[in-house]
Amino acid sequence: MTQTIQHLIDGKRTGGGTRTQAVYNPATGAVSGQVLLADLSETELDRVLTPLVRELPLKQAVALAVEISGAARNAVYARALVLKQSGEEE
Repeated sequence: MTQTIQHLIDGKRTGGGTRTQAVYNPATGAVSGQVLLADLSETELDRVLTPLVRELPLKQAVALAVEISGAARNAVYARALVLKQSGEEE
């Protein structure tokens, strides 16, 4: 079984998109894992949302992130819930 490598954003591991890319062991050429590929918009949204979700009530964090990023409110809210839950687990 190969390892799936997640993104590290603001010191926390986060998921990525649905696409992956093979990671090769340079000594053997064998596939040693898969790295999740994120859309630029997802990483940018996480960069904006992470500190907002950490410091503000969710509704306020989402409203500010929508204003800053111009992303759709539903997408921002869904991502904010994921970030909030991952922050509570740690």
